[in-house]
Formats: sequence, structure tokens, C-alpha cells
Amino acid sequence: MRPHCRWRASEGFASLVKRYSGDMPVRAVLDELLRVGVVRKLANGEVEPISESAVVPDSENKQALLAVLGEDSADFLTTISHNVMASPEQRFFQQRAYADNLPIETLSETKAISRQKGEAIIDDLRPVLQRRDITPSSLNCRGRAVFGIYYYEEVTDDGTDSKSDSEKTHK
Repeated sequence: MRPHCRWRASEGFASLVKRYSGDMPVRAVLDELLRVGVVRKLANGEVEPISESAVVPDSENKQALLAVLGEDSADFLTTISHNVMASPEQRFFQQRAYADNLPIETLSETKAISRQKGEAIIDDLRPVLQRRDITPSSLNCRGRAVFGIYYYEEVTDDGTDSKSDSEKTHK
């Protein structure tokens, strides 16, 4: 983790919380970030992010999970909708890598490689976005940009006949 990403719990971190969380108590924000494993408190009193990536909250925090579901799915569905209606030169980036005949024993390795490559892309893009992100009060009009990556897997065939009973009887 880069040194500029550390904050004194009583100084810089508090100003960040006050600036971006509204009126949430600094201690409550710190406790929650520590609880979900997004930051750690160092022996010298500084708070350090464990990951620069957006972290999906743990499954115990249903409200935070629902917020992520709403925000991420809204951004993704809006991208798809925009791309359906837009001219080719106005479309947003939207691509996927897809395979539907993977041996099940390769899924864990595929997942690990996808995470590694996805995090590398996000780590490369994050500073580009951050350099362009300025104080809202200096703008008359502002924009928002999101670049997200996801991984999904499922077992689609357990080796048994996949036809339903009604399909078998209607040959």
C-alpha cells in the first residue's frame, strides 16, 4: 500500500469522513470499515486501506449488500440500455469473455485468474480516474464514470440427462 493512502485516525481520516459521509460519526465509520476488513489501524495510529478496490460488503451487512446490488446493477443495465439505443460511435464500452463448456475442475483456477487480471485492470484505471476527479464546488456541471468488472460461474450440467420429463414424453 502506498504511504499517501494512510491517514491519522484523528486528523486526515476524520476530515475525509466529514467530507464524504454527511453527518456520520467518524468512530462509527472507522469501526465499520475495520469490521468489514476494508482498512486496518496501524500501531502508530494511522488508518490504512487494505485494498484500493471497492469491496463487496460481507454477507452480514444486508443493507450494504443491497446498496451494492442497486448501484452496480443500475449502472450495468443503464449501460446496456444506452448501447441498444445509441449509434455505434456513442456506445459505452461493454464486452465479456464467455465459455460454456469448461471442465468443472478448471473453474477455481479460472476464477483466480479472472480476479488477478480484473484487479490489474482496475488498478491501472483507478489513478487515471482519480487524476481527473476534482472538487465538485469548482464545477458548474460534473459527470460520473464507472468501470466495473465481474466474474460469474455456474455448473450447468451434472452429467445426467438434462431434458425435463415433459420433453422426454413429447418426442
